[in-house]
Amino acid sequence: MYNIRMDSLAAEREWRDMRIIGHLEANRRTLETSAMTTSTKKTPRKRKHARTTYSIGGIEVCRNTFQFLMGISLSSTLADIAKVVENSSPESHLNIPQLVGLEDGTVLVNTFDWQAHLSPYFPKAPTDQELSALQL
Repeated sequence: MYNIRMDSLAAEREWRDMRIIGHLEANRRTLETSAMTTSTKKTPRKRKHARTTYSIGGIEVCRNTFQFLMGISLSSTLADIAKVVENSSPESHLNIPQLVGLEDGTVLVNTFDWQAHLSPYFPKAPTDQELSALQL
């Protein structure tokens, strides 16, 4: 995802606009949205606007994330995004962002090779090919 943002910020405006339109058009064409709303609490009504979904690499993301990655967001740093997430639930504090790194490459949370670390405690599971060879 980091590369997507950096590519978008480095691109010329015309290319960036074409890329954004391409993403939106691809999502719009692949989704079949009903003409009626699908609320279970209210009476279904005809939609006033087409429903827009955003996805990057086949993964559905929220509008703010899409705007950030495409370089069209008012939030220009990861810290800004973290503030938006934190303020999205000020009373319940359900959304607590945790940065694991900064945009300059500084690592805040180290990650380790957990597979190598835990391999003495867990035996390696056989692959499907190994299992099928045993059944013959």
